[in-house]
Amino acid sequence: MPKGDQARCIGRQLGGLLGSRPRERTRGPDVADSVELLILEIRDYELAQAPPLAMRVRRNFAASLSALQTAADGTLLAAVAFWMPLALVALGAVYRFGRRGKGG
Repeated sequence: MPKGDQARCIGRQLGGLLGSRPRERTRGPDVADSVELLILEIRDYELAQAPPLAMRVRRNFAASLSALQTAADGTLLAAVAFWMPLALVALGAVYRFGRRGKGG
């Protein structure tokens, strides 16, 4: 690939990354191929620091309590789902035999 084509290709790629279209240039004997590059500086940038130990302990404890509550909810729902039919059958039997004893 000739050098001029490489420069135009790189310019198109950079223009696409930066969200702008590369300007069309007329090619003449005195026009050199070039690439325009936009570089932005973020001043006073600091990398994010790891959270302190107390915050990590607090987060882990909260996550542990949340998991414990989820497990307890699941256990309660399973117990209710298992015992509910048995309780309904027992209540139905009590109701039926109770009505018979009253003369019904």
